[in-house]
Amino acid sequence: MAEPSGDRRPPGGPARNDRPVYRAAGEPEDDAPLDFGAYDPPPGPHYRNGLGTAALVVGVLGLVTSWTVLGGLILGVTAIVLGILGRARVRRTVASNRGSAITGIVTGAVSVALALLIVGLLIRGFATPRGQALVTCVQQANGDGTAVNRCLDAYRSAGNG
Repeated sequence: MAEPSGDRRPPGGPARNDRPVYRAAGEPEDDAPLDFGAYDPPPGPHYRNGLGTAALVVGVLGLVTSWTVLGGLILGVTAIVLGILGRARVRRTVASNRGSAITGIVTGAVSVALALLIVGLLIRGFATPRGQALVTCVQQANGDGTAVNRCLDAYRSAGNG
């Protein structure tokens, strides 16, 4: 039969309610951790959140580079595709980052919209007679930096007067 030991604290912890600690016969008196055998805890869910996270990162990069038009369009469309694939993984319970995937879709769509807006403004700006004159002047400059600067100065002064 187990007898109380003189040690009043359980293995690895402080005394509890001043009750003696009972040990089985032959049990060591030290605070060595107990070995419960080869049973590991059940593994937790292993989510694959890469696509949703990638959509978010690429979408933010698309927003930052949307003024370059090409960066905004390419990165924006990529973010939308990755976000849609990420949401599909969430629906199949393979991933858990629904918010990141949706944010990637939204930021991708905004970057595409900004890039298209910039393209529209550029087309509209160069469709005017003043814009056509600038294009013709720059073409006639044949890469001469000084001549291009004169074209730009003439473009700016034509807009003010």
